[in-house]
Amino acid sequence: MLQPHTLAPTFVLASPDARVDLAAFRQRQNLILLFVPAHRLEACAHALQTFQPVVPQLPELNTRLFVIAYGGDPAPSADVTSVPLLFDPTAEAASAFLGADACASARPALFVLDRYGEVWLAHVGTPWPAAQEVLDTLEWMERQCPE
Repeated sequence: MLQPHTLAPTFVLASPDARVDLAAFRQRQNLILLFVPAHRLEACAHALQTFQPVVPQLPELNTRLFVIAYGGDPAPSADVTSVPLLFDPTAEAASAFLGADACASARPALFVLDRYGEVWLAHVGTPWPAAQEVLDTLEWMERQCPE
């Protein structure tokens, strides 16, 4: 698993509408990446609701949130439409972040990256960190790099 203060790898993944290149956010925006096993996306939808109160505050913290469904195709009925959903069917990006063991055991994970791609918060498994902890991390990052 990627540890805090390491540089995150870049990747390109598809969304229902487009392709998203992580490198395009470098030097532009902070990122919250929620990795969820594709076959558990519907079950994790409730856990994703934890972050709904955070979403309106993300623009002022110069941050984007993505859910990444890895290791297959998500169930068609999985509804996480409140945040952008990316697909990692081969789990290549997930393995780079979570590590092969966590990825093979189909565990969800959360990573917070600053605009330079440095990991500031990394968590594998549930429950995820509280939304306030994620906000506190983002606010701390902004104080460290206020530009």
